[in-house]
Amino acid sequence: MRSSTLFSIAILAFLMLFVSYRVNAQQLPSQRGYLNQGILWNPALTAPGSTWETGACYQQQWIQFPGAPSTLYVYGQVPFVELNMSAGLVAFMDEAGPFLQAGGQASYAYKIAPGFFWKDQLSIGISGKASRVRFDANRVVAYDEGDDLLSEDLSGEWGFDFGAGIFYTSHNTFDFDQNSWYAGISVDQLNQTVYRLGTDHSAYGNRMHWRALAGYRFIKYYHCWEPSIYADMVGGGLFNVGGGVRYERDRRFWVSVGGELEGLARLGLGWIFSPTQFGSSNILIGAEADYGLSSLARYQGLSYQFTMAWRGLR
Repeated sequence: MRSSTLFSIAILAFLMLFVSYRVNAQQLPSQRGYLNQGILWNPALTAPGSTWETGACYQQQWIQFPGAPSTLYVYGQVPFVELNMSAGLVAFMDEAGPFLQAGGQASYAYKIAPGFFWKDQLSIGISGKASRVRFDANRVVAYDEGDDLLSEDLSGEWGFDFGAGIFYTSHNTFDFDQNSWYAGISVDQLNQTVYRLGTDHSAYGNRMHWRALAGYRFIKYYHCWEPSIYADMVGGGLFNVGGGVRYERDRRFWVSVGGELEGLARLGLGWIFSPTQFGSSNILIGAEADYGLSSLARYQGLSYQFTMAWRGLR
């Protein structure tokens, strides 16, 4: 049983590394270590513990630039503990300059107990996405009224995509009674859908993009310190490397600091509410801000993100 599981892991990891040589970054959710919204960037993180969750996330980048990307996600995820699996749905709307995109994604994860540690867990996930893209020439900033771009048209074109991921943790509940470490990798946009603008060869398309994440959760009583690092692959090399430290007080609040090697600094904080009328479930509200400190930063200037979620035991 264990040898066959390890063989499957090795094959999946090999396939992910094999396809990564052609990757490129697109408008994808920014990862910031292990957060509630792990489902947005790795399908293996769909309801990773034993809790269900529904929530929303709004992200605005480069606020000082007109037409800067902004994205809204609404998601729900639920574990089926007795079946060793979980499922989730994500709806999204993305605006990046003249390109408008909206769609949905379904994610599924199957969970295995390899037995290397007490209560460890390996999740293997897949996702499928359908989205509709529109090009709005009225949003183009052009200094030449005769620019051919203003006559291009991309109205309501559909695209389909899929992804895959693996995620391992030495303790499967992510609660506050056991130290644990975790690591995962995912591949997005495997279909590489290309959208044509009118009869021109100009195109808006998706490229394959993989991400890796690793971290450690140190627990003492009801306190959790969680350092983590992550990396994005693009064009056959590292596109982005970052990390941070998150502190959480169980059912109270969390705060996080971090950054990226390109010169970006990050600060986040959030609150956890446990209203008595909701029983054992919690409401989470958080905000994070990024600031590019150097000309090398991937996102120049200030970006921010707001999140809100409702979480409970399954």
